[in-house]
Amino acid sequence: MREILKKIELLGEYTSYLYIISAFINSKLNMKLGYLLVGLGILKLLFWREKVNINKRVYGMFSFLFVLGIISNFIVSKSNGINVFINENGRFFYAAFLFVFLSGKDKLKKEFAQKILTLHCDGASIFIGRNNRQNDFLTTKKAKPFDYWFHVKNRPGSHVILSCGQDEPTNKQLQTAAECAAWYSTGRDDSKVEVDSTMIKHVKKPSHSVPGYVIFDHQTTYVVTPKKHDELSK
Repeated sequence: MREILKKIELLGEYTSYLYIISAFINSKLNMKLGYLLVGLGILKLLFWREKVNINKRVYGMFSFLFVLGIISNFIVSKSNGINVFINENGRFFYAAFLFVFLSGKDKLKKEFAQKILTLHCDGASIFIGRNNRQNDFLTTKKAKPFDYWFHVKNRPGSHVILSCGQDEPTNKQLQTAAECAAWYSTGRDDSKVEVDSTMIKHVKKPSHSVPGYVIFDHQTTYVVTPKKHDELSK
């Protein structure tokens, strides 16, 4: 399901750009793309895991222009009947769905990317989420399918991602990531902590679940001593 939803997101983004371009080229194509945009937008609003991130100022300005445009078209087309009124306002309706796919997307990614705690271990990067939204971003957005995911076993804690590209991680890298997952959890003060690890491709986020909640399989469980590894953040 997650991969299907990502494809909807990508298709919706491309359709949005084509819709804008076609408005200046071909009105019939523009209308067909408008239908597609509405359909994809409804699918995203119904099934997408995250809330649609819309900049409030931009959305407020758009809403004002949307209402103003409808009033203006109603006045102009009043004498020509309701069908003309609907046709005139079709583009305003389609354009509303541009905001489902385009507004606030880059801002959200930039905001999270700047706050993620990042460590470096023998050429690999270790990313650590420090709240549910960061955990969600790391696991569902930033991590690649062959990155390794770590989380303390059966306890609240951070999502930790070990990213070493297509290379096989070393024992030291695996040990370090597991120790970080143990440290950034409720088991920090224990002498030994169990930490589950699996590839990102085996981690799934159920539809409509809260940020940070995932299910996983094919895991390996490590028993480690919690360690912060401040020296690796430099």
